[in-house]
Amino acid sequence: MAKPPKGKNGLGAKAMHAQRRRYVRQGYPLLNESSAIDLWYGPKSLYGRINQRSEPQMISETNLKNFLSAPDIVAADFVVDAFEDLRQYMIQANRLGKVNVSNSFIGLFTPSKGWQSPREEFYNNLVDVYQPFVTVYLENTNNHHHIKGFKDFIKYFLEYSLTIAEVAPITLSGVVTSRFVPPNISGLVVEISDISHDDDHEKFNRYLSDSNFLFYQNAARKHGFRVDRNAPWRLVADVSSAEMKEYMSEYGINSVEDLFDIYYYNAHRLDVSLLKENLIQMYNDYVIGNQYAKVNIPGSSDNPGVRSHIITRNTVSEQEVDALYGNYYWLKFYFHIRSTELGIKWARKAEDKKLREMKNVLDFLDFPRALDYIVDEMFKNS
Repeated sequence: MAKPPKGKNGLGAKAMHAQRRRYVRQGYPLLNESSAIDLWYGPKSLYGRINQRSEPQMISETNLKNFLSAPDIVAADFVVDAFEDLRQYMIQANRLGKVNVSNSFIGLFTPSKGWQSPREEFYNNLVDVYQPFVTVYLENTNNHHHIKGFKDFIKYFLEYSLTIAEVAPITLSGVVTSRFVPPNISGLVVEISDISHDDDHEKFNRYLSDSNFLFYQNAARKHGFRVDRNAPWRLVADVSSAEMKEYMSEYGINSVEDLFDIYYYNAHRLDVSLLKENLIQMYNDYVIGNQYAKVNIPGSSDNPGVRSHIITRNTVSEQEVDALYGNYYWLKFYFHIRSTELGIKWARKAEDKKLREMKNVLDFLDFPRALDYIVDEMFKNS
C-alpha cells in the first residue's frame, strides 16, 4: 500500500516537491472531475477574482450576506443560500443514516471562513512592504538622512517598489490577483475547517480518506459547489453550473456576465486613491516614530557655509499632498508600479508615448478615463 503524502511547510525544497507530487498522484484521483476545482494550479487559480476580460474584480459588500449557521461570517448572498441548503441536506442525510458523522469532518458542517476583505489584505500587504523598506532598504542605501519630507519619502519608496513589485504587489489590483491572497476575497468561497493549507497529510487522512467524502462531493455538486482539490474543506460556488444559477436567479443574476456586471467592480478604480492614502499614512507613521522624527543633514565639503544641522520632519495631510501633487503625478506613479507588477518592460519611446497619451486623456477628458487608458494599454502589453 502506498504511503500517504506528508507534505508540509518546513520540509526541504526537494522533499516538499516530492510530497506535493505524491499528494497530486494519490489525492487528485479521489476527487471527481465534475465536482472539483484547482485553485492552485492552472486556469482557475484566479477564479472569482478576475472577470472574462481578465480585469481584477472585487465584490461589492452590499451583496454579502451573513450565514445563519455562523452569523459572524459572510459570503455572496446566493452562496450563503446554497450553503445553508447544503448544510440542511447533510443534516438530513445523517438522520437517515446515509452518512456517519462520528469522527468525520462533516460532523458540524458549519462555516469557519467566508469572504475576506481585499482592502484588509491590501493594507496588511503594505505593512509587510513598509517594514523592510524602512529598516532594510533605507538603512542599506544610507538614505534616511536624505528624507526631509514627503517628497523624498515617496521618491525612495518608488525606487524600492520597482525592485520588488513583480513578486510583492503594491497596488490593490496586484494584491487581488496575488498568489499570496486567499481566494476567499471573491465572496464565492466557504470553508468548513480551519486546518493548515500546507498540511497534505491532514488533507489526505482526514478528508480525502473519510468514508463520507464521496457523498460530500456529490452533495456539494447538487448544490452548485465544487470542492477545492488542494483544500478539500473549501467549497467554491460554480457560477456556471445550473444548480448555482438557480440560487443566483433569486437575486436577478442570470449569467456569469450579469454576476460580474452587477455584483463586482474593477479593483483598479481604487488603485490610485488607496495607494496615495496609504503612502501618506506610511510617511506619517515614519515621522511620528521617535527613531525617525528628526534627521541630521550633513554639511557640505564643497561649500563650507553649509553646516551639519538637524531638522524635524513634519507630518502631512491629504490636503497638503493634493496641493503639491496633481492627478498626473499619481497616474504616472501608478503607471510605473503597475507596469512592474505585470512584468511589462517598456522601451523608453513607448513609455513616453503612453504617458503623453495618458496626459491628453486626463487633460481633455477626466481622471477615471485616464486611469482606464493605463489599464487598457497594460492589458494589451501583458
